Amino acid sequence: IKTKVELDLCSITEQPLFNDGVLTVSFGAGTARAMEGVQPFDWEKRQSQRCNWSKAPSGPADLITNAASANGMEVRISNTEPKVRKDLAALLALTPNGGSSSSGSSSSSSSSSSSSSS
Repeated sequence: IKTKVELDLCSITEQPLFNDGVLTVSFGAGTARAMEGVQPFDWEKRQSQRCNWSKAPSGPADLITNAASANGMEVRISNTEPKVRKDLAALLALTPNGGSSSSGSSSSSSSSSSSSSS
């Protein structure tokens, strides 16, 4: 079983920051949600299959409650700073109104999530 906190990028209220391995994101209260997922293992192929995420808030009760009332999130990311900045370029370029601070085109998904296995 895996858990994640998902956030709609349009709900971000301040420009996300990445400093010293920590990503800080501020957003409107009530816009984050916790979800649980099951990731089956394909023994024949010897690999994990795609995770099937719940559509409704799920997971540990305190995570559901805290995600629903949170207005910010800090995520410690263990990787080199250049790699993280490259992978999160679209997120880090967001401005509080949901737009992009860069003049070039960029594509980003409609949600950002952090997941962990349990």
